[in-house]
Amino acid sequence: MSRQGTPFVLRPSGVAGAVLLTAYFNTQTASAGVLVSTETASVRDVTLSVPGLAASSGVLAFGGVHSKSIQPMPSLSFDDGTILPDTSTFDWIPMSSLLALTSTEPATLATDDEGGLTLFDNHWEPVRVTATALCSASNQQGSVPIAPNLEPSLGNVDFGADSGLQHQQQGTTLEVVVRANAEVGRFVAHQVEMMFDPAVFQATACVAGAVSGFTCTLQDPVERALLVAADGVPTASGRAVWLGTVTLKVKASAVTLIRGDIVELVRYAS
Repeated sequence: MSRQGTPFVLRPSGVAGAVLLTAYFNTQTASAGVLVSTETASVRDVTLSVPGLAASSGVLAFGGVHSKSIQPMPSLSFDDGTILPDTSTFDWIPMSSLLALTSTEPATLATDDEGGLTLFDNHWEPVRVTATALCSASNQQGSVPIAPNLEPSLGNVDFGADSGLQHQQQGTTLEVVVRANAEVGRFVAHQVEMMFDPAVFQATACVAGAVSGFTCTLQDPVERALLVAADGVPTASGRAVWLGTVTLKVKASAVTLIRGDIVELVRYAS
């Protein structure tokens, strides 16, 4: 067994046997016996968890601004009883030597060699993130479904729920909440357009948000909803200021896009 680098990392030389390790400090010593084995162990199980993410109906919710990163916690169990509880914390072997982390939607949730996950976009269904053991002939895997949900960056707008999947239909109705980021300053005025396929949705109602002087235009034209507000004494501020909610009646089943244009977002810098 040989020592490599600082801090101390002991690596087996390839010969099996018992080793006595002794540490010295001034007049004090401490010893421990280590049994070195050359027998191989196979991966029996891979478990993947993501600390800090809440789960609902078995799906983890990952919310944040664009490019937010988190660190999943993959663990390995071997058939000889050895358990590596969190391979992302090891400094003696890179996680990429043990596991491959993949995403079914890398443009939405991207993975890296260090085992990190980075949020880039919303997605209409949960994204599955999988950890695959590289030292297993049977390709043992562990995976979790994650609902990605972008929060608005400063001066930007977000449509839909603030947690879990962005849009969640209830019966024949879809409530689309509109929020904007005024973490710096206070909102004076906004004008936001929502566009959708009129063959799939019909805008039937809207509710005023937190900015005074709210008006809403629906079905003029039929594929748009326009949310406008102007506050002479602005008070609304924060990372997710509620601008209003548009109710859409679902007319047909389809995979479709709800998009928007920011005509203006005026903040008073205070």
